This record gives sequence, C-alpha cells and structure tokens, in this order.
Amino acid sequence: MSFENIGSSVNHSAFRGISGPTTDNSSSVDTNAVQKSQDKLKFALLDSGMGGGMTAAFLKGEVRQLGSYFCLPIGDKQPAVAEAYTAVMALWPLIMPLANSDGVKDGKVAENVIIACNSASVRKEGAVDLMAKFCADLCENNYEGVSSGDDFKNLPPMVGLGLKNLADAVMEETDGVSADNFRTYFTDHVHEIVSRTAEKGAMDAIGLLKDPDRTPDRDPLFVRVDSTNGTAGSQSYPTKMLEAFKNQPGVTNVELLGSTFNRNVRDTEDTITHHVVSLTVNDAERTIVIEGRGNQPWVKAVEGGTVGNEGPDLVRASNQNSETAFGKSITQLESEGPGGGRAAKILTNLLTAEGRRIDGQEGEGAAPDLSMLCCTHYPAMTSALDASYGGTSSFINQATIVRDLVSDDLNVPFDDNAGPLDLAVTVGSMNYGGADESIRPSIANGFTSANVLANVLQQTMDGDSSNVQNMLGSVNIFHQNVDDETPKDVRIKNQSTQGGSLQETFELLHQMMVTGEAEINRFYADQNLALNPKFGKDPEAPRFNFVPNDRRQTQIAPDKTKLSQKALDYETAMNLDRIGHSLDTLGTVMTLGETRGIDKIAPLNDQGAQLRAATAQLMDVVIRNRTVENPTEREPVGIMTGFSVVNNDDRTRVGGENDGPPGAVLMGKTLVDQGTPVVLVTDSSSEASLISSLLGAGLAELTDDGSMFLEQNRQNFVRNENGLGPHSLLKREHVTLNELVTVEIPDHDFPEQPHAIDLPLDDPERRETLIAERKQESREAVLATAGKLGQMNVNTMISIERPSVTQLDGGAYSMVAVDVAPFNLDLSPLLGIKDSDFNPFTIGIGDGGNELGTGGIQFMTSEGRDHEMQPFVKGGSVIGAHKDLETDVMLLSTVSNNGGMAVSMSLLAGLAQRDGGDPGQKLDDAIDSYNTTITYLHENNMSIDGVNKQNLNTVDGRRMGSTDEALQRWRQQDGQVPLGVGPDYSTELGLEGAARDTSHNDTFLRFRNLFAPVN
Repeated sequence: MSFENIGSSVNHSAFRGISGPTTDNSSSVDTNAVQKSQDKLKFALLDSGMGGGMTAAFLKGEVRQLGSYFCLPIGDKQPAVAEAYTAVMALWPLIMPLANSDGVKDGKVAENVIIACNSASVRKEGAVDLMAKFCADLCENNYEGVSSGDDFKNLPPMVGLGLKNLADAVMEETDGVSADNFRTYFTDHVHEIVSRTAEKGAMDAIGLLKDPDRTPDRDPLFVRVDSTNGTAGSQSYPTKMLEAFKNQPGVTNVELLGSTFNRNVRDTEDTITHHVVSLTVNDAERTIVIEGRGNQPWVKAVEGGTVGNEGPDLVRASNQNSETAFGKSITQLESEGPGGGRAAKILTNLLTAEGRRIDGQEGEGAAPDLSMLCCTHYPAMTSALDASYGGTSSFINQATIVRDLVSDDLNVPFDDNAGPLDLAVTVGSMNYGGADESIRPSIANGFTSANVLANVLQQTMDGDSSNVQNMLGSVNIFHQNVDDETPKDVRIKNQSTQGGSLQETFELLHQMMVTGEAEINRFYADQNLALNPKFGKDPEAPRFNFVPNDRRQTQIAPDKTKLSQKALDYETAMNLDRIGHSLDTLGTVMTLGETRGIDKIAPLNDQGAQLRAATAQLMDVVIRNRTVENPTEREPVGIMTGFSVVNNDDRTRVGGENDGPPGAVLMGKTLVDQGTPVVLVTDSSSEASLISSLLGAGLAELTDDGSMFLEQNRQNFVRNENGLGPHSLLKREHVTLNELVTVEIPDHDFPEQPHAIDLPLDDPERRETLIAERKQESREAVLATAGKLGQMNVNTMISIERPSVTQLDGGAYSMVAVDVAPFNLDLSPLLGIKDSDFNPFTIGIGDGGNELGTGGIQFMTSEGRDHEMQPFVKGGSVIGAHKDLETDVMLLSTVSNNGGMAVSMSLLAGLAQRDGGDPGQKLDDAIDSYNTTITYLHENNMSIDGVNKQNLNTVDGRRMGSTDEALQRWRQQDGQVPLGVGPDYSTELGLEGAARDTSHNDTFLRFRNLFAPVN
C-alpha cells in the first residue's frame, strides 16, 4: 500500500484517502507481535486530530497520536466523565498498538503518554486512580476480565496480552502489581501539559517582574491565558499558576485578592475569568492579573485554515470581549467589600494606565505582558495576536511545552538533521456511543482532513512568530475501523461492541473502567445523580435522585419573572395544598418508563416546580378570561407543534408524527372547554396531522368541500408503504374550526424531496453555511407568524414536540441523528423575539432532548453518561437542543403527548382546587378525548408512530391500550402497575405490542390517581 506525503515538499492540493490495512481490526495484528516494554515507542500523544498535529509540528521523526475526539465529549466536561474517558485514552497507547506512518499496526506500544488535551490533563490524577484499580483487578483475574455488579465482562485476548506486558513493566520498575504499584508507574509515565504550562507561565511572569527595567509602578503585570471555554471555565491555569508562584525563587506572600467568572460575554459563548494576585518578589510587593479567556471561534478558524484572513477580526472580537469582562469583573469585585475593592482598583489601573490599552480605540482592553496560548490549536493565531498587541507581548506556545517535555523529561534529543515530522493520526468517532448505526467519525474524509492539517501546520511552522523552524514531511490519517473499500465520507457503523474492530474494542474498554460500588456512586454523584434503591420496587420511584455538588447546587427551576402576581399567588396556594405534592409526584411519574434517556437526566430538572409554574400561568389566563364576555376579546394561548417524520435511509418525508399534535390539541381542548381561545401553530409539513387531530378531538368539522376532497382522493389514493391515507392531504381550508380555535401556518412550502446536497460531515463551515441558508429561506414567513401572534395578544406560548435548532451546528435532527430540517421549519422565533413586542411566557415539552424548550438540559443531553460510559441519550452530542433556546418552563416526559396530558390534568386539578369540587370526571374526559383522537388518526391512516414510521395504534413505539384494560390491570394489581415495561415486538406484525405490556392508558390512570383516586 502506498501513501502520498502531504507537506512543504509537495503540492498542498494533493489528496490522499483514509488509509489503513485491508482489514482494520484486531485480528489484523498478530497478538504475538505486541512488543515487550524494552521495545516500546518512547511516547504517544493524546489529543484531538488537529490539536495533536499542531503539537507534533514542534517534534521530529515519527509521532503516533490518538485523537481525543475518539471518545472525550466536546464541551464543558463533567469531571467524573472526563476522568473515565481520560483513563481509557491514556491506557490505550500503553497496551495497544497505533498505526505507524505506513498504516501498519506493527505491535509497538508506548512507554509514555503525553496528554496534550487541556480538559483531559486536569483529570490526570483521577484518571490514574481509575487506571491503577482497573489494571490491578485484571491482574487478580488473570487478565480475563472484570466484575461489574452481577456481571463479568470478558477482556479481548489482545487487550489482555497488552495488559500483561504492561504489568511486566510495572513489576520490573516498582517490584509489584498492586493498585499502588500501578499508580506509581502511571504517575511517572503519564504526563499532562496543564501543570507544565502553568509552571512555565509562572516562571516567565516572575522573570518579567524581576526585570530591572520594570519597576513596581508599572504593575500589575498582565498575563492572558487564551484557551477554550471549557478550560477557561475550569480555572485550572490560574489555580495552578498560583501554586507555581510559591515555588519560584525570591517569591513570598502569594495571596489571591479576588477572582471573577464571566460567562457568555457580549452575548457570545465565551467565558472570561480574572484572578488578581498580590505577592512579594525580592522583598518588593508586586501585583499580577491573570485573565483566562475562552475563544469559541478560534478553533473553527484554525481547523478551517482561514486564520490568515479571519485572524485579525477574531482577535479584535476577543479583545472587545475582554474589555467587557473587565468592566463586569470590576463591578463584581467592588461589591465584595474592602478586599474586593483593592482587586477592583488594580483592574481599573490596568485599563487606565498610560500605554496599556490596545491602540487606545474600539474598547479592546489592555495588551498582555505575557500571552499564554493554552490550546494546541492556537500557535496559528500568534501572528494576529502579536500584531494586535503591537509587538510588546511575550508568548508561551503550548506546543513548545510538549516539545520541551519530550526533550527534558523523556530524554528524546532534538537533532536538526533528524528529518521531518512523520505524523500518523489515529482517529475514531467524535460521539462514541452515539445514535444507532449513525456515529459521526471525527475525521470523516481523509482527503480534506489531511490537507487542512498539513496547511495549518505549515503556516504554524513557517510563521515569523514560530518558536522553532521545522519541515513537515507527511500527515497520514487513519480510522480505527474503516477499511479501504468503505466510501470516504460514510458514517462509521456501530456494530456490536463485542466485535473485532479496534474501535469496538476501545469502546468495550470504556464499559469496564468504572466498576465497584464506590466508584459507580461517585461517578453518578459527579453528575448530580444518585441511584435510587426504591427504583423497581415503587412504581412511582425514579431510577435516579438529584444530589447537589459543587458544580450544581440545585435543580433546574422555572423562570418565574414573567408570572403575574396573580399567577404567583396561585402557585403559592398550590404549594400549601395537597395538590403541590401531587404535582411533584406527577413531575417524576411523567418521566418514568422511558428507554431513550430522558428518565435518567430528568432528575436534574425540578419537574414539580416546573409543573406548578405552568399550571399557575394557565390558571391566570383562564380565570382572567372568565370575566371577559366577548370571546374575541379574550387572551388566547399559543401552542406550536409538529414533527415531520423522515425516513432514516433516503431522508424522504413520511408525514407528521402522531406525537405532538394530539397532545397540543388535548391541551387546546382543555383550554377551550374553560372558555379560553387557542392559536395552534405548525408548518405545512405537519398541517394534515394537526387538522386530523382537531377533527378527532371534535374541535373541527369537515366542510362539504373537505368531505368531497377526501372522497375524491380516497378513490384515487393508494396507501403508501407507511400506511398513509388521503387525510394526509388535508389543509385548514377543508375544515370549520371551533369558534375559539385558530390555526396559523407560516407561508412556506416544502419540497417533495429533500435538498440534493447532503450536509457534509467533514466540512463544518460548509455545513453551517448550508444550514443557515435553509433557515433564511423560511425566516421571513416565521417572523410574519410571530408578528400575527403578537397582534392576537398571545402572551403564553407552549411548544410540544417541535424540533429545535441544535447546539452542534444549528441543524435539526431526529432521535437517531437523521437530518429532519428540510421538512421542519425552525419555529424558535415563536418563543419570542429579542427587542420586539412579542415576548410571551413560554412552556416547552419534550421527550428526547432535541425539542424546542429542552435547551436547559442540553449539558446532560450531550454529556450525561452511565457508568459504562454509554450516553444517557444516544447521539445526544449531535441532536441536543441549543442551550440558548430555553423556555421559562421546561417539562420532560416519556412521550411528549403524555406531557400534554400532564399539563391538562394539572390545570384541571388546579382550577378544581380553587373553585372547589372533584376534578375526577374532567380528568376522565381528558383521557377519553385523547384516546378518541388517536383512534381517529389510526382509523384514517394518520397515526404515524415516530419510532416505527407506520400508521399504528401506538405512540413512540408504545401501544395505546384502552381505559377498560388499564382499569382491570389497576384493580388486579392494587394500583401497583409498573410503568414502562415497553412494547413487546413478538406479535405477528412485529409492531403492535402484546396485551400484557403496560400502555399509555396505564400511565394516564397513574396521572389521574394523583388528583382523584382510581376506584
């Protein structure tokens, strides 16, 4: 197999493909070829493909590097999750061979690992503890596997052989193979860059203060640490620098005068912190300001190779963010008393001192004395930064820290004649454990990635501000489990983790890393979760309970700032009555019996408080409307819904899902029955589903023309493979609506087929451009609808099962990460438009984390993991709703329609509590109305189950059942019916479920019983 080098000696436009052995799996490496410790590589790098490449640019000879996108979740990592991922990443190169620059796994493993990833570096200590316990347990079990609860997980033979060889090295060096022996070995052989960089920063800062030409009147010394938002938010660099100051010669009395934390500065996603330090240097009191600055767009520009054009503007924007953050920090510190006041004065002096400001214009703050580039991508930004600072700043390049570590600690000499860098990048999936069979590779297209990386490295190494001059020889990209016959842009298929590929073996190792009761409990506690011992015994007990920790002290609460005083009074009354406890329980029960992950992350949301706020708001509207005689003058409630189902394979439209519109119509009917008008909103893709639901609920009737339309189409309509009938063609003009019901559809038509251009996986900039173009096509129509809602005096807006713009790229995806945006408008402006008159109180209902209103739980949708490192929500890092698209109330439910049922029942119970009386009959009526709606949809071939994509009497894969059946089961089991047994697909059609399974009606009876006992 031949490989084409990409670098300074060849044309940068040359292409090469994803490469690797003909069959890239464990069996392609002879287990006998795994080398003993004396034959090991000196080191392997652990970092993302691009970041590791940037680091490797300052090295010589062969470098084998494992991408951290391989498994470390992108974003603000939760400590225990990051520790477990780091443990596997650091252990892997010590026991398993990576490909060399010829694409051959030659059996060589590393003697040392350098963690060149900041997020992983700060977790080294915890990771080493996990690695040590894991390896010691395996030694005791003769390298066969590990015990996990009642299970025993078998270790693949090749991994066992690698671990045995590692144990031989540990025995040779430490005279034992206990957990303590492994811990000692890993402490010496696993290196991290945060401490090393912080020490270098502290040394250089003190050196600047000791400069005879720098007198104390020029203080404070300004140190800027540029990194990613996650690293800036962790405050690891200033914390470690404070400790490092104390170890510098001639330095005493190190004191932190004050610190601040600023998130989302200037409406960006950037985090900026300030630490003000006082210390004595050579008997003189001096001061230092350390700014930790996250720079969200920088990595994208580096990886896109656009730094040359965009660099100056990116630096200018970051500097303006710093200026704003300085002002916020000064205000924070001034409010903290005398100590904070001194720190605030030091920050003020830094901004106002003569000659410190950048060009004295456009609010760009001060130029740093020392600029620390603490991300391995950032060397490419040096020239733009240096130009902005006027050439007055000293720089520390984190990539050179790794070079020095290799040279000084690992004794790998640098010889200018040693030849060019020969870099082999091994990558895997960026969202390990993602949606079934649709895992996104971190480098999807070797053609693009190798060239971009080569170009960026060349810019870095040839730039005037580079610390060293090197020659780039070759960049070779390898996937763990994609062979040469696979199309270059295909998604990696997630086969069984017991399979033979290295990717699968790697994932299996994750599942074995966190074992033992103490480790498992700690792992969950770090995610604000505790296993509930009552789960499985009490049908109303959740799998997890919420527990506070340092990162999150309280559950996610509703934003009640828009509630009127009357609504707040209603909420208070509910808290003082039994209904308050019922709503707390309902908030829990509505998330039980779910298998897609919401049940596991819902404990972080205060569901009871959210339900009380939603109920109080709706009660306020209903009760005020009772005093308005003219229905046209009453205040309407807006409800938007509709999730158009898309085929997973060809991405063609199926039709509107039966989860969403029926729940919206149920809530609408509950309000209408109370005399409150409703405005139902969807797009033309889900219009027929909404209209059919209104017909089923009795809130609409077919016109004569509508009946004739259906009859004409019924004769000519051939049911498609999904079972749709002529009702799928209905429009609002085919029905007469209840006088209190209005339907609004943005004026935008959808194509019959999806866009011809697929969203590229390997070109983030092009991907985001295509997504933005899609939104722009319909934005005017959506804004016009928002204007109408404002004119109608809609002050409450509910969103139920409506796809959200994602955090990842602004697109919209199904639960299995299929692009659904071509047939689902972005209706997020209907939640309110900034700086406009339309700013309603908003309630969001969702069941998967990809719906409008679930952005408040995005951090768990994306990052939450069980102790086997499987994501709570499969593909959550791809499908998760954008965190800025929060609603005032966020309600999570097993199925969104059931969330609509919970809201309807809560409103009826709340009104009954205020007015007096038993809500039982009205609760039964709500259940009957919903059942009637689903039955109507099913009988008219419009009940499209979003899981099965067929016309079924099921919703989200679970059968409807009936009230009579549920009542019989309730009485037989004395109300102890477990929720969520789930559908049994053993029936003839393999779709409907069996009578012994619990159903949606079992769930509704449990809801009802909380407010009025079921007899």
